[in-house]
Amino acid sequence: MSEEKIYVSEVFGPTIQGEGPDIGSKCIFLRVAGCDFRCNWCDSKYTWSVSKSKCKGYKEEDLLECTLDLCRNTNTSHVILTGGNPCIYNFSSIISGLHKSKIKVDIETQGSILPNWLINCDLIVISPKPPSSGQKDVFEYVKFFILENADITEKIVIKIPIFNKEDIVFLKKYYDEFKNSKVRIYCSVGNNMLGGNNKNIVTESLNAYRNLIDEVFKTNMESIHILPQMHVLLWGNKRGV
Repeated sequence: MSEEKIYVSEVFGPTIQGEGPDIGSKCIFLRVAGCDFRCNWCDSKYTWSVSKSKCKGYKEEDLLECTLDLCRNTNTSHVILTGGNPCIYNFSSIISGLHKSKIKVDIETQGSILPNWLINCDLIVISPKPPSSGQKDVFEYVKFFILENADITEKIVIKIPIFNKEDIVFLKKYYDEFKNSKVRIYCSVGNNMLGGNNKNIVTESLNAYRNLIDEVFKTNMESIHILPQMHVLLWGNKRGV
């Protein structure tokens, strides 16, 4: 195992996966510190930087044992790597160690960095950030990665948060490219209500979800999954759930 440390913002659970193909499933989240993006509407800006006062650096074997202990103590067999951007680190040995204990490992990443060890995950959720994020489009990176790994496309998911009509156009570009592959395409309503508890967050989220459905139905996108953010409906913007 490498001597380089993986900086972690938080490890929490059990909770449920709030979005994507495994929505509602019991899981543990391992959220790293450090990100190469700075999205305008990011709901976890506290993970952007590696701050020794706000996160903890783990050797790979220590992080593996910590995660295994939490899984054992909570009877949970599903771990999700997220961030920040987990792809700025090397999770090869941790994934292998979790698999030896029959624990499923998913990853959520924006697609700007797509290392070879990703193929060892059970589910690869690539979440390209649309124009509303203010960040670069990673379309060519994602396209190349999927072409290079055509034999595992059934476990690759593209999931895009939608905030406006420009983001719908962005979504359609990915849909048109991959609609004839085994890659599944998901979109979810964006969360504009950050910065504390909002008593109207459920109402606003559901209204935005209805609007998202209407906007997608105006296009020719058919084999697409349109989902809310379940964790926002349940807990608002609370951390650690």
